[in-house]
Amino acid sequence: MGVADQRNALAGQLAKILAQDDTVHWLLDAFTGATTRSTLARLATHAETQPTDVIVTALGVNDVTRQVPAWQWVRQQRALRARLTALYAPRLIYVTGMAPIEHFPLLPNPLRWALARHARKIEAALALDLKGQQRVIHVPFHIAPAADLMTQDGFHPSAKLYRLWAKKMASRITSDWPKLSHGS
Repeated sequence: MGVADQRNALAGQLAKILAQDDTVHWLLDAFTGATTRSTLARLATHAETQPTDVIVTALGVNDVTRQVPAWQWVRQQRALRARLTALYAPRLIYVTGMAPIEHFPLLPNPLRWALARHARKIEAALALDLKGQQRVIHVPFHIAPAADLMTQDGFHPSAKLYRLWAKKMASRITSDWPKLSHGS
């Protein structure tokens, strides 16, 4: 089980950090076990539109554990971004990188190694697919592993890891925002 409250997860901590300098209205679409495919299916019937500035997606680990092929995952990610664009007309979409599965204590080796290898493969395919896109930004997950960064279950991020992740995302968003505000 991950953190008990979404205020301690990525979206809540990211909103808190960004709200220090700007007004932030946020919406979270998250479900335990969500995959890119299940998220896309859920949004397929969603008809409510609302223009927004920034969307952050954090999908992939559940796709990796289900062994979704890289080509299929990239195609699903493209479809997801197209649906998000149709619904919300975001100025920017941030696609977070894959969490370091090779450091998930719950997973025994060689399963951990195999899943980490697959995660690196789909991450590389995603980075290649997003290369050169102006309004979609890939933010690799570069946080050094440490024992206290995972919850007791050994699979989900702790509040501390989410805080570090949110700081990195907030830094990226705020550094991009002035460029966006000037019409680029």
